[in-house]
Amino acid sequence: DGSNSYIDETATGHLFIRSNGDGIYLRSSTNEEIAHFNVNGSVKAYYDNSLKLETTSTGIDVTGTATVDGLVVGGSATGTITLGEAGYNGTIQAPHSIALDAQGAGENVVIKTQSTERLKINADGSSVFSGAVTSTGLTVNNNTYAQLQLTGTNETWINFGDASDSDVGQIHYAHSTNKMNFKTNATSALTLDSSGNVGIGTTSPSVKLEINGGTDAIAKIT
Repeated sequence: DGSNSYIDETATGHLFIRSNGDGIYLRSSTNEEIAHFNVNGSVKAYYDNSLKLETTSTGIDVTGTATVDGLVVGGSATGTITLGEAGYNGTIQAPHSIALDAQGAGENVVIKTQSTERLKINADGSSVFSGAVTSTGLTVNNNTYAQLQLTGTNETWINFGDASDSDVGQIHYAHSTNKMNFKTNATSALTLDSSGNVGIGTTSPSVKLEINGGTDAIAKIT
């Protein structure tokens, strides 16, 4: 039309472009690659002469970042997203369950929110949580030994019940004094200090066992 050139299909069927050779290549006037359509092979799409998308015998390969409005991964049994190169990758698998699998030797699984690490599962099976963990139940199980480790900068708490309740039970460890306090109704009932002294009714036991209950102090050993 003086500005553009057209190939129009004006019939009711399809427009066929056939190749009896290796395929059909689209190139610019300066010989930059635009697209390749290979017979019995791949289809390749280029951006500015750089390969970005290629079909393979098993699916597609994307070079660069894929931005999509939605992603559905399906398969006859399990849909898999593989992260990284073969042998040193992590996989996300579904359905029936979601499995995060770091397959490379010494690899960890890390989950982040707002670019901050919240959960790390180490290659040896140990887990590290950053932040509060809320659960209706917690089971720690190991064939050799079971270990639950809580780490705080200044203080470590285990609350039995809502921390805002006045009748909450607590186990409290103060790092500054190396004292372990067992509380009921938010009041210290038993204290164990770094010397091995035990205090009942006092948070500063001066002997191996100190009971302070005023005139009602009673100790019974049977």
